[in-house]
Amino acid sequence: MALLASALASCSKKSESIAEVVDARGEVERQAGGGAPEAASKGTRYYFGDAAHTRDGHATLDVASGGAKVVMEDHTTVRFGGDLQKVQIDVEGQADLSGSMAVYALNGRDVRMGEGGGKVRVNAKAGTKGTVEVVDGKARITEGTEVYELELGKPRDLQTGKEAPGDAGVLGPRYTEEADPGTTSFVPRPDWYFYFLFYLLRIFKWPESVFLGTVGIPTILLILLILVPFLDRRRERRLVRRPVAVVAALLVIASMGVLTYKGATAEEALAGENLALVPQWVEQQGLSEQGEAGARIFAQAGCMNCHTYLGAGSTNLGAPDLSEEGAKGRGVEFQIQHLKCPSCVTPGSPMPAFDKFTDEQYQQLATFLEESKGSQGGGEAGG
Repeated sequence: MALLASALASCSKKSESIAEVVDARGEVERQAGGGAPEAASKGTRYYFGDAAHTRDGHATLDVASGGAKVVMEDHTTVRFGGDLQKVQIDVEGQADLSGSMAVYALNGRDVRMGEGGGKVRVNAKAGTKGTVEVVDGKARITEGTEVYELELGKPRDLQTGKEAPGDAGVLGPRYTEEADPGTTSFVPRPDWYFYFLFYLLRIFKWPESVFLGTVGIPTILLILLILVPFLDRRRERRLVRRPVAVVAALLVIASMGVLTYKGATAEEALAGENLALVPQWVEQQGLSEQGEAGARIFAQAGCMNCHTYLGAGSTNLGAPDLSEEGAKGRGVEFQIQHLKCPSCVTPGSPMPAFDKFTDEQYQQLATFLEESKGSQGGGEAGG
């Protein structure tokens, strides 16, 4: 699969680097031309003809002095070619490509990002052109007069431009990728027949009473239903003569209906809506420039699916409100370690690990949390 990114004006000479490692986790290598691979780390630069390899880990590369970003998953190869006018990137494995540049030429097809940039994911096995799908923002493939809109969860074949056939099993599609707890484009929802249980989680708070709401009450009701034939052995069948049973059945039906409706219509925190609140947070909390950058990450990284902040977000799994997190005086280092491994810092924490941020993003997010002190304020807006 070849990616052609056009108009890279920041590269004025052939001798200048085309990419630089800004984050490396695990084994990362640089192969200069056809030479042997050498170990790479943060700050390693790549030139035309070079290749980047990840083994058991992933790496983030800035391309064209930050004009674009490539996030490589494990066992992925990215090779840089072409010239200053058109830089070609060959991908074997999986890589996410994002940036503010509006147009990419992907193997002869133009990939146009939506306003404000976007992110696309490329999957390519050896000897194939692979597939591309949008994972954040909007993007589309164009070839001549043909336009193919990229949709979330619907990869398109780079050879044909058409939607790639799904790997469907007897009961539906097979999901081969692990769930990403840091996704910003997916709101988790259960199937409709679990909406009632989904809403019970909002009523019974974690961890004190959630077991009662999700296991205790449904189990008790099921046991009572099984015991009914043994407890009531009367031969009377007319409903008017059995008011207790009729009322109990109606209450169960009504309760299930109401809980199902409430679960179906429950609003979730959406990244786009949360991002629009950041200027308000900056004003109310007096956030610094770095704190504001962290607030944008917080708004988009899925944190508000469980946490609330200044009245926004959702309360799930007993996650606390973070409006005054900085008032606890835990420090930036504590926040970073907690983000990387919540259960290591707080044993038993149900919070997933957010281990794919760069060092700079960890610092920004931790600064935002430490500057969130409620009415006290924490930083100097615009500083």
